[in-house]
Amino acid sequence: MHYNRGQIASEAEAIVNNTALGTVTDSIINRVLYKLYTNYEWGFLTSSTTVTFSSATASAGLPSDYLGHLHCKWRDTSASPIYEHNLAWIDYSKYLMINTPLQVAAQPKVYTISPQVRHGSAGAVGNLLIWPTFETTSNPNCTLIYFALPTQVVEGTAGDGAVPLFQNHAFLVEATVNELWNYMRDPRHDPNFIGRNIGDVRSNMMDFGAVSVPEVGLDPRRFKSHRGRFG
Repeated sequence: MHYNRGQIASEAEAIVNNTALGTVTDSIINRVLYKLYTNYEWGFLTSSTTVTFSSATASAGLPSDYLGHLHCKWRDTSASPIYEHNLAWIDYSKYLMINTPLQVAAQPKVYTISPQVRHGSAGAVGNLLIWPTFETTSNPNCTLIYFALPTQVVEGTAGDGAVPLFQNHAFLVEATVNELWNYMRDPRHDPNFIGRNIGDVRSNMMDFGAVSVPEVGLDPRRFKSHRGRFG
């Protein structure tokens, strides 16, 4: 069952037997959703955007709702038919060791993300970096496929009709109740509630088509983690 935010708040407040919490509950729902969206990868948050580079420039700003990267490519619109070039991901530290980061007269082959990515009041801060830079005669655009942070609704009754993208709304009620107990100094509060239950939640959400199929684990002695997508 898909609840809107007003229904989630009402059910949570009924469970803790306090229906006068108002925007406190709204704020807690926002906090729970932010934790779920930023700490775990969800297929339903996948988005894409065009990132434009200035001529002979290797860096461009990330979209304001950026959470983590999945893939990057550029389209050669001068070719017939139009051809898409996939860029290979490299760690930021390896990018810094490139001898000629502003090399022109070649098209991009690799990309990385600056490690200073953070979210402020104006959205994500950080950069998409490529190498080599675009030829001046080409179309200096890349398509970035990434995880996007949904916009949090304004607290109060105006946002009650919004339905969160997170599909397991029963879990949202439980997580909200747990945080309300913390607000009320109730000993039933569990500080590790989400971490303890998120594995089962992700498995159950496979039925919603909301999570990508788990990949086979790789030998850590031969393969590095791709957690850099959040870097």
